[in-house]
Amino acid sequence: MDLVWRDTIVEESNLNVIIHTLRKALGDDPRESKYIETVAKRGFRFVAKVQTEIHNGIQNEQLITAQNFSVDRQFPPLQVMPASPALAEFARPTNRRLMIWLTAVTAVILMAAIFFLGQKNRQPETRQIVAPEAIRTIAVLPFRVLSTEKDDDYLSLGLADALITTLSQTRQVIVRQTETISKYQTSGKDPLEAGREQNVDAVLEGQVQRMGDRVRVTARLIRTSDGTSLWADHFDEQFTNIFAVEDAIAEKVARTAVHAMKDSNPNLAIERLTKHYTDNNQAYEAYLKGRYLWNKRTVDSLHKALAYFQEAIRLDPNYSLAYVGLADTYTLLSFFTLMAPNEAFPKARAAAEKALAIDNTLAEAYTALGQVKSFYEWDWNGAEEEFQKGISLDPNYPLLHHWRSLNLMAMGRSNEARAAMQRALELDPLLIIANVNLGRIDYYEERYDEAIKQYQRALELDDNFMRTHLRLSLAYTRQGLYQDALNESQKARAIAGDTPQITAQIAYVLAISGQQTKARDALAELKGRAARQYVPPYDFALIYTGLGDKDQAFEWFEKAYADHSTEMIYFKVEPMLASLRSDPRYQNMLVRMRRAQ
Repeated sequence: MDLVWRDTIVEESNLNVIIHTLRKALGDDPRESKYIETVAKRGFRFVAKVQTEIHNGIQNEQLITAQNFSVDRQFPPLQVMPASPALAEFARPTNRRLMIWLTAVTAVILMAAIFFLGQKNRQPETRQIVAPEAIRTIAVLPFRVLSTEKDDDYLSLGLADALITTLSQTRQVIVRQTETISKYQTSGKDPLEAGREQNVDAVLEGQVQRMGDRVRVTARLIRTSDGTSLWADHFDEQFTNIFAVEDAIAEKVARTAVHAMKDSNPNLAIERLTKHYTDNNQAYEAYLKGRYLWNKRTVDSLHKALAYFQEAIRLDPNYSLAYVGLADTYTLLSFFTLMAPNEAFPKARAAAEKALAIDNTLAEAYTALGQVKSFYEWDWNGAEEEFQKGISLDPNYPLLHHWRSLNLMAMGRSNEARAAMQRALELDPLLIIANVNLGRIDYYEERYDEAIKQYQRALELDDNFMRTHLRLSLAYTRQGLYQDALNESQKARAIAGDTPQITAQIAYVLAISGQQTKARDALAELKGRAARQYVPPYDFALIYTGLGDKDQAFEWFEKAYADHSTEMIYFKVEPMLASLRSDPRYQNMLVRMRRAQ
């Protein structure tokens, strides 16, 4: 394939549909390909075996195919694009062996084409026109990057994230979140298979290539039920016109989806897509890189994301979405104990408020502000107000319902918390953080068997998500399954590294399981680390609670109170602190946190 299409882009707008159709016709399974193999980030490769036979001194290459195959379904018409100049040039008889191989591949395609024509000819002359199926849910897959430059990788998830944000503005189509679809960036999974896994009506997939100051983008919207190509197009523009490309894709997809709905207002939906958050191309590129790195959620990527969002704001001080990205990054830096709350959250608040001052219709900004009020300011009712403002603007934003659920958990309103988390999962069933934190509600209600079952379901979705293992460890601990708890904590450490939170959890389990010497060794190691980096005081308080030293535990809880350690919002409902609840100091702290009720 490299010899045939070197330095050439195959732009058939329905290439994936054709490949999917050929696989169906040949009875080929993409997971165990006998004929056509998917090559991640590259395309497709013909992999059937070829044998050499000699007849009367003449060497022939023959394609070995399956003895029999049958097709009992009808597929969309096969559309074949004109051959590219590069392919026509290569067709000269300079390499007989390769040309025969190409002839064999062509024969396979012609067999499928003849089959489709035959099916079409057998149909009555008058065909019933079927009303289009409604498209209510869409997954925007990461775009395949064809550029050879590694620095262009951000375009894959960055462009998808931008389209997810834009399409969500219609409020009539539910769009899967970036956190859910990011796993497809390197999976090489067939778009239809990914769409069916996401349980959506349609999937948007495409490819992008940047060549100097130009960008080439192809995109297609495919119905997942039958593989029909609903819309496809390609764009070849100056990179400075990337906004126009994004607008065109979003508008075409939205029109295709909304027009198929009953009682919809397509004009209103399209109007919401025309908003530009910046007209500065360099600022937009910095924002895309920031979101790409933010979604990686590693120590290094979060610090780099922070720098890119700051660069986007420097280039365009009125870029509201960049301020939202800045707020989101400061919040995660605190959650990951990479920055002290009293440093991170005031900056997150300032960024969220600036975003709202520029554009008060951003549900994402109200979500960010709600997180600050909940996790840092302990203004539970104020946080609920911010979340409700966001819901009024975008009721289909799953992460908003997720963060609202956590605030309701901290308030002890478990029934409402469960309803909010289930709403998040209705909107995005494979959103991993929502699947994990649904189990958290059972954990706080001390329904540990149910919590464990939910965590195990989350592991089936993604066994490489650190927080699932950490939450499962806590549930095992409460059941007295200490070795299982330690095993899960070690898995979390293998994924995320030796974070203070994981070390504190391991030390707590060692302490309550009678291994106090090892627990104190871990405590000493954590104190040594605190001299070099931020370690939440809450972590030390937890270890002392496991050791049964209440005086030291409350001394560190006082420090955690002053620090506003993020885990303190669950002080009232955390089962690991059950041994402290009868102590007057515990009740006193709840009063000061406005949590006595």
